[in-house]
Amino acid sequence: MLGPSGIGKSTLGELIGRYYDPDSGSILLDGRDLREYTVASLRRSIMLVDQTPYLFQVTARENISYARPEATQAEIEAAAKAAAIHDRILSLPDGYDTVLAERGQTLSAGERQRIAIARALLANPAVLILDEPTSSLDEANEAAIASTLAEALRGRTAILITHRAGLARIAHQIVELQ
Repeated sequence: MLGPSGIGKSTLGELIGRYYDPDSGSILLDGRDLREYTVASLRRSIMLVDQTPYLFQVTARENISYARPEATQAEIEAAAKAAAIHDRILSLPDGYDTVLAERGQTLSAGERQRIAIARALLANPAVLILDEPTSSLDEANEAAIASTLAEALRGRTAILITHRAGLARIAHQIVELQ
């Protein structure tokens, strides 16, 4: 979804993830109203990566594997590489074993976003909603992650919410809200 700030892109993402229900009308998934699904079953199938993700005060590895604690190190690293955060994690004092500060405050906002993207890619949900996944990145870093994101999202159902036309170009279909 592409459109200016304040147009309702994030609201639509939250409605699809059933963080709240519409006041009127319905949202259908496979022809069924989302309200017919339990919130728990829907949340196992749909993952929303918010533009201000929450990180826990645990290791970088644990933050990425939060949704799949049984993931192997190779799987964790593959997700981190796809989210363009692997090299940054390796530069931390203890690499993947570095304990991150509460809410990830020792990382930049863009780095926190990329760890959250790695977590979502590792979880491999049926539907992945990325809400402004590069909002904290400059244009050069956005371009770098756009190419890795395009590859990581191949074969997945993903909803990319952005106000940046450059990032929207990786989508197969663009819905512009006005």
